[in-house]
Order: sequence, then structure tokens, then C-alpha cells
Amino acid sequence: MTLNDRIAKAYAFKESFRDIMTYDLTIEQAEKLFEHWADSVWESNLEPLKRFVKTLEKHWYGILQYFKSRITNGIAVGINSLIRTVQALANGFGNIHHLRSVVYLRKAFG
Repeated sequence: MTLNDRIAKAYAFKESFRDIMTYDLTIEQAEKLFEHWADSVWESNLEPLKRFVKTLEKHWYGILQYFKSRITNGIAVGINSLIRTVQALANGFGNIHHLRSVVYLRKAFG
């Protein structure tokens, strides 16, 4: 298999994975599609994608729960990132009240 063939195959897997994540599926439907997708990846000889499947398997329950609630932790990750940035900027503020004020100011004007 040439490099271009491998890239094309990897891209097709990426697109099919994206499609699964955007469909309005039940948990059962999503699980069947993921299993079929993962089986195809295992047969593909694309090692980076096989490592990705292993990561998916570690987080399988959480991924399937997304299809039930359609809620991600993206907002929480964003807020946590903001707080970490402000903590670095506010190094030396004496207490949590000052830190909280800087977080609000950063969010309002940043």
C-alpha cells in the first residue's frame, strides 16, 4: 500500500468517525456503528488509528453516554483553562476573593 493510499484510508476512517459522532443515534445504534468502525480499523494495518481505538475503548462508557445526553465537558475544560491562565497571571494575589475577581474581569474583558 502506498503512502497516498494509507493517507486516503486514514482520512476515510476519520470522516466516518466524525459522521458517527454527528448522527442522532441511540446508545445501542452508536455502539453497533462504533464496533463496526473499530473492527474495520483493526483490519486496516494503520497503527496510529489502532492506538486511537484503544483510547476509545478506555473511554467507551463516557463516549456512549454522549449519545444519551449530547452533553460534553467542553465548557468545564474551557473554564478550567481560563482559571489556570488567570492563576498564572494573578500569581501573588493574597486570597481566593482576589483570584475570583480577576477571573471575572478576565472573562468580561478578555
